[in-house]
Amino acid sequence: MITRFAPLLLALALLAGLAPARAADHAVIITYHRFGENSVPSTKIRLEQLDAHIRELTSGRYNVVPLADVVRAFQTGQPLPDPTVAITVDDAYRSLYTEGWPRFRAAKLPITVFVATDSIDHNQAGFLSWDQLRELAREGVTIGSQTLSHPHLADLPPAAVARELQLSPERIEK
Repeated sequence: MITRFAPLLLALALLAGLAPARAADHAVIITYHRFGENSVPSTKIRLEQLDAHIRELTSGRYNVVPLADVVRAFQTGQPLPDPTVAITVDDAYRSLYTEGWPRFRAAKLPITVFVATDSIDHNQAGFLSWDQLRELAREGVTIGSQTLSHPHLADLPPAAVARELQLSPERIEK
């Protein structure tokens, strides 16, 4: 649930003000799901909370970068400015398109959205469409694979896990 990150953001803000910027071998990754969808309280953030998060993240105290930059730094052993934050969104719910992305875009905050492709392919209610995902990608959003069907991978046999992990990025690329 995203609300548990609010104390973490506050702690980071306090720490950032007490210490000079230094190189780090870590980053904070904030993960969102749904934006302002009151019917699903366990995976949504209230819009006023999101606005507060964005105000804090754009306060100048954080190095907010695309997730790919964090991964690249870890892979190459390059230090990151402390505190570094990346923003991700899971599941590609439509409220990202209508509520979340307009706010992130206005604040010039980079995001990565992880997509379970079956939800998009089957036009499931409440999910983004491929056209919306293409538009987000054109606007600078990174699109990542979250498998085909969003299963609990630990419950699947290895061949099924391999299929989920191989076919989803292929579908996104197509």
